[in-house]
Amino acid sequence: MPEPFQGYASGGRPLLPYGLLLSVWLSGTGVLLGLARAMRRPLPQPTAADVVLLGIATFHLSRVITKDEITSFLRAPFTRFKGTGAPGETNEEPRKENELQHAIGELVSCPFCMATWVALGLTLGLAFFPRATRTIAGMFSSIALADALQLAYGTAHEKARQ
Repeated sequence: MPEPFQGYASGGRPLLPYGLLLSVWLSGTGVLLGLARAMRRPLPQPTAADVVLLGIATFHLSRVITKDEITSFLRAPFTRFKGTGAPGETNEEPRKENELQHAIGELVSCPFCMATWVALGLTLGLAFFPRATRTIAGMFSSIALADALQLAYGTAHEKARQ
């Protein structure tokens, strides 16, 4: 009978640390939801506008955490610098000295992976601090829009010069 993780053994995938990180995410979610219930705080019922606002904020905040040059010092224990990326961003790869460092390195260098954690934080923020969460989400959404406009302007400027 084959082992359940046999196909992953040679792939260098840190499955146990992945499970640990997932357990942290699920436990944190459960604790915060339980706390909201104990405090009799109603869970948010996000409007369509909230979903758009939080979605754009999640996109940008995930990139700030995982790619921004300024936050690279937070990622450095878990990643190695590979080069510059998009404007103001770095490209990094996970360190692999041990499996936990590798798994955390993947999380903190992948905006798609980090988005799950950021979305959880913002969504739970709506339950505990709705006004502050909307204010912060609005700020990060504004920055995301400004970044998109900066890139569009730069592209248009380059095309005009050609």
